[in-house]
Amino acid sequence: MYKKLLVLFFAAACTLTSVAQHSIQGKVLDKNDEGVIEMAAIRLLNKADSSLVQGVLTNARGAFTLTKVKAGAYLVEVRFLGYETTFTPVEVADKAVLMKNIYLTQKAKELSAVEVTGMAAQMVVRGDTIEFNPAAFKLAENAVVEDLLKKLPGVTVDNEGKITVNGEEIKKFFDGDMQMTTKNMPADIVDKVQVIDLKSETAQLTGFEDENTERIINLTIKDNRRKGTFGNVSVGGGLDRDLIGRYDANAFINLWNNDVRTTVTGGANNTNSARSGRGRGGMSFGGGGGSGYIQTQNIGINNNTQINDSLVIGGDGSYNHTSSSSDTESERENWLGGTTYLTKSTSSSDRSNHDAGLRFEMEWKPDTTNTLILQPRLNYGISNSRSNSSSDYTSIVGEDSTAISESSSRNESQSQNGSASLNLIYNRRSPVKKGRNLSINVSGNINTSESQGQNYSEKLQVITDSLSVIDQHNTNESQSFSTNARVSYIEPLFNLKNFLEVAASFNANTQTSEKLQYNKNDLTKVYDVLDSTYSNQYKNLYLNQSLDLSFRHQDTNYSYQLGVRAEPFQITSINDYMDGDDLRRTNSGINYSPSAMFQFNFTRRTYARLRYRGRSSQPSIEQMQPVKNNDNLMREPIGNPDLRPSFNQSLEFLYTNFNQERLSSYTLSLNGSFTQNALVSNQIYDQTGKVWSQTVNAKDIPFNGNTRFSFNTPIIKNRLQFNTNTNLNFRQSYSYSDRSLSPNPFVDANQEILRLGNLGTTASWGGNETLGLTLTTDILEVGARGSVTYSASENSLNNYDRRETWDWTGGGNVNLHLPYNLNIANDLSYTARSGYSEFTKNELIWNASIDKTVFNSMGVVTLRLYDILRQRQNLNESINDNSRQLSRYNTLTSYFMISFTYRLMKFANSNAGMGGMMRGTRGGGGRGGFGGGGFGGDM
Repeated sequence: MYKKLLVLFFAAACTLTSVAQHSIQGKVLDKNDEGVIEMAAIRLLNKADSSLVQGVLTNARGAFTLTKVKAGAYLVEVRFLGYETTFTPVEVADKAVLMKNIYLTQKAKELSAVEVTGMAAQMVVRGDTIEFNPAAFKLAENAVVEDLLKKLPGVTVDNEGKITVNGEEIKKFFDGDMQMTTKNMPADIVDKVQVIDLKSETAQLTGFEDENTERIINLTIKDNRRKGTFGNVSVGGGLDRDLIGRYDANAFINLWNNDVRTTVTGGANNTNSARSGRGRGGMSFGGGGGSGYIQTQNIGINNNTQINDSLVIGGDGSYNHTSSSSDTESERENWLGGTTYLTKSTSSSDRSNHDAGLRFEMEWKPDTTNTLILQPRLNYGISNSRSNSSSDYTSIVGEDSTAISESSSRNESQSQNGSASLNLIYNRRSPVKKGRNLSINVSGNINTSESQGQNYSEKLQVITDSLSVIDQHNTNESQSFSTNARVSYIEPLFNLKNFLEVAASFNANTQTSEKLQYNKNDLTKVYDVLDSTYSNQYKNLYLNQSLDLSFRHQDTNYSYQLGVRAEPFQITSINDYMDGDDLRRTNSGINYSPSAMFQFNFTRRTYARLRYRGRSSQPSIEQMQPVKNNDNLMREPIGNPDLRPSFNQSLEFLYTNFNQERLSSYTLSLNGSFTQNALVSNQIYDQTGKVWSQTVNAKDIPFNGNTRFSFNTPIIKNRLQFNTNTNLNFRQSYSYSDRSLSPNPFVDANQEILRLGNLGTTASWGGNETLGLTLTTDILEVGARGSVTYSASENSLNNYDRRETWDWTGGGNVNLHLPYNLNIANDLSYTARSGYSEFTKNELIWNASIDKTVFNSMGVVTLRLYDILRQRQNLNESINDNSRQLSRYNTLTSYFMISFTYRLMKFANSNAGMGGMMRGTRGGGGRGGFGGGGFGGDM
């Protein structure tokens, strides 16, 4: 008996010892005067992997206590605004720890007053945020943000301005013109660069993720750069190979006064750039290429103002004008069995578009529990177009060819459109029970458009020598109005690790349209004879409701979320024919979709995530409207009012590993999805070669899958960076087609429902491998890149005849930073292809620039040369499972440009405010984003 009691005693003692927990106590003081520092942030970190254990704030006496600390090795991190951060190692054994006083040193006010003797941390990973410290990277005196980004580990910026981080492309950068900001904003105002997986407004407020998460880049700003004026004004001119004048001018001006920030942008060019956004000096080979000649003018203004600690307002206005002219020749071959169908066509067009937009945003936090976000938006546009086209349609069997039809058309149109939207988000956190949350999201959107045009078309049916002529005037009016409401309630269960969300939503979308077409009156020569066959009034009402139930568990090393959604829908369509007949159709159903997410954190920087999602999509009014369209005599779409919404289900696996010591990372992702009631094309060719097309719901279920692997690592730290990306994909899709040249493609007397063509099953697969190497020094920047892409496809209607193509690209860039503020840059890109026709040639593109800084670094003179070897091809060829299309077009290729850029840079020393963190409203789907080249966000 005594032995049993003794064993039990020792077992209990060992158990108590193993779970014994102690406290860590300390005090934080100012090193200069030994004054106490209140509200300093104390974080206890595991010494092994720097993962967060717990955190507290110092009290009025500067003291702190960390309770319930298990035995082990730790780091105590101390942070306070205006002071250097400290890290103190501490060991917890079998008793409480009383630390020596921790002294903080104030940060230097001027960088020139201190001598940096150590190496600052380059990168810190906090959850889904990667934060870079610009102070750890050596930059030139006049460096811009793009120069800074090129030096960051895992970040690449190509010559077109595209930014990728660890192989993943950044879609939003301040929600403005990416190149406008990166090529103009000075790097020395940036305190931190943050790469963030940004959730939607609702997800940020509720804590429950949705499908709207996207990766963005955010900047925080230094304290002494929050008041002043900075930017660039540039103007340039040159000639192309045909001695036609080319120009490019832009302005990027920022006016900052602490919490009031205004950005003004403007530009004009005729270099085929969608937006004038190039900065001072450096390589910038945007523009050129593309189809046709394009001129662009734009202006924008943005303001973000923090009224007080609880109210932030912002907004922007923009105007864009684009005019273009293009000439195109194309040949398209379609293969079906042993027959080739050849279409040769030519076209020319002139277009002009005017677009204007206004956006306002307000975020109000009257107290710590309530948040209100208001987001109204207005847009208006006008466009004019004129086009001419002609085509010949021929069938070829062996050596024999048969001409089927010839057609030509002239079209003119003028249109205007407007839209208005309002989004309102209200969130309330319970002041009584932590974790309890109520969120309400209400939005509305209205769109309206009007157009009128002229259509003259001729079609000759060669076999019967019959000519069809259309000479009509048409008008179109359409409106749509949508309302959406969602209510979400979150309740913590048991503790703050478990949460239950119940959400309900209602969505209503009403669409109306009226299309009237008039033939020419032979007597009066006026277009006043209504064509009742092609005129129509249509109304569609789509109602959708959803009920969601989700459970989320959040722990230190893992988290998961489980949910289920029920989505009933109702569709009502009403068609009023001009001959007096009315047709009403209804359709309804319900979709069920479970959702799930699981994430396991192996360490603070390594995690794996598995996510499942389901989503239904409503057919568009163009797909549903049961009215025929004769704008093109060789191609006529037919609406299908009986379409059902499609329902897509997807599964995604993501594994990410960051090695902060080596500044390397790799990411592996696997994705797959399939779609029920997929919206696919049904095409029927009649005996004249005319294509009748209609969208239908697929009977079979298409699916796809892809995998991506990316790896980034420095070979020589801060000098030589290597990156690679591998992509593999497979897709199986379905469509319907019939090229038997049937005299009647319809199954009903009203000619509203096309008969279903033969099922075509398309399997396509491919892969891509990309390698990159970047060398960065103070004098020399060298980049080498190469990629290979393989694509293959086969179609059941073409006897599974496999089509394969290979694309190889290689190139590099060399940038020299020479004495006397002289910079020389070269960029080479070589492309080779196989599997295409003999018309597609290999090409070598060489661009170069030289710039000189003048006027005490306030100005830059630049000479740029585009396509020096004149090898850019003005053609494009695409090949898929049963067709090949070759297009030739006019385009801007080789030209030179001389430009002058004046740099604005004047700051007042300002240390007040929010510690340099740019707090802004949440425009454009991202916190702090705003258009017109703006930037912001308090991440």
